[in-house]
This record gives sequence, structure tokens and C-alpha cells, in this order.
Amino acid sequence: MDIKGIKEIKNLVQLMSESDLTELTIEKKDLKLTLKREKAYYSDIQPTFTPKLTGAQPSLESPQAGDGGQTAVEAAFEKDHHFVTAPLVGTFYSASAPDAPPFAQVGDKVKKGQILCIIEAMKLMNEIECDVNGVIVEVCCENASPVEYGTRIFAIKVG
Repeated sequence: MDIKGIKEIKNLVQLMSESDLTELTIEKKDLKLTLKREKAYYSDIQPTFTPKLTGAQPSLESPQAGDGGQTAVEAAFEKDHHFVTAPLVGTFYSASAPDAPPFAQVGDKVKKGQILCIIEAMKLMNEIECDVNGVIVEVCCENASPVEYGTRIFAIKVG
């Protein structure tokens, strides 16, 4: 497993410790990751790895649609922007309430640690924070739409 994958697992463990989630399972074609903890013990998270033997190196990177046929413009956009991805499966909400303004919109300057949106999972509202400083250039999800783990939710021009 590469360093990026380990960092993503640590982020998932932190997300679980900050919420009421007691179990989280992520499956990809070459990896199954299950994190469990007892509800009363917030620091008792036990990861279980079950790699599938396909000969491929396990990876937690988000799948990129159309990687094989990317244009030069798309490749440049990918290189020059940071993507905030959904850390769990749930429903994306851009604001805290239907009549409230969105946490972040295109053109907004954002800072590391700033709340960008909420993802509801199993009746729990999980605040998703920005992990870089920059400017929002794209909101990739519609309000109240379902998201999968790894779904791009924001594109940010770092700076």
C-alpha cells in the first residue's frame, strides 16, 4: 500500500472518531477495507484489510472517468486543481438547511479547515472540511444528490 493510501485510511479513522459512525466498509475491485469500533469507545477503531488477489496494487485513489481518452485541456485541469472527494457514501448537501446559503460556491476563497458541505450518512450529518487553501472553481455535485466514496465534490485552484 502506498503512502497516499495510508493517509486516506488515517483520514477515515479520524472521520469515524469525530462522528457517531461505528462501521465503515469500502470496496473496490482490488481492495476491501472495513473499519469498526464499539460505540462507547471512540478510540477503539480496528481496521481490517482484505486484499483481493488480482495482481494489481491496492489503491484508494478515486477512479477517474475517461482516463484513457483525456484531452490536453482535461489533463491540464486535473494537474492544476485539487479535488475534494467524498470520504463516505451518503447524500451531499451544500448548506446546513434548505433555506440557508451554501457553505461554498464557485469563486469563493476557502481555507484549510473551512466547512465546504455536509454529507448525510445513516441520519448523521458529517461536515466536510477543506484540506487546502484556494478558490472554488467547480462544485461537482448537485444539492441533495447521492455520492459514493471518492466522488469528486469540489475542484479547487490552490493558492
